[in-house]
Amino acid sequence: MTDLYDEAAALPNILRGKARHARYRELRNAAITPSRLRWAVAKGRLGRPFRDAYALDSELDLLDLIRAALLVLPTDAVVAHYTAAALYGFGVAVSGAVHVAVPAGVVVPRRQGVVTHETVLP
Repeated sequence: MTDLYDEAAALPNILRGKARHARYRELRNAAITPSRLRWAVAKGRLGRPFRDAYALDSELDLLDLIRAALLVLPTDAVVAHYTAAALYGFGVAVSGAVHVAVPAGVVVPRRQGVVTHETVLP
């Protein structure tokens, strides 16, 4: 049996490269225990910007937040409103939430930190 510190130290290797963000299920499938995840988040080795979304860094920029949000939202969700304007460099008031648009009728679970706008998408 390995010690909790050794297990947590291996987390960056699991999330390195393209997969800097992962869902809880993906981490559990990689044999990461719930206690290991809690420890890594508490120590700042992993960020947990949204329920069910984890990131390699605990300090996340806007792009990291967007990537994490899109992991846990329906596949047809798109970045919208304040968040899209900020990505394009418009001088918008900083919103602490990620704004996304989804097609009308799509069921989207509520997530703290995510504002969902229902719209007709082309």
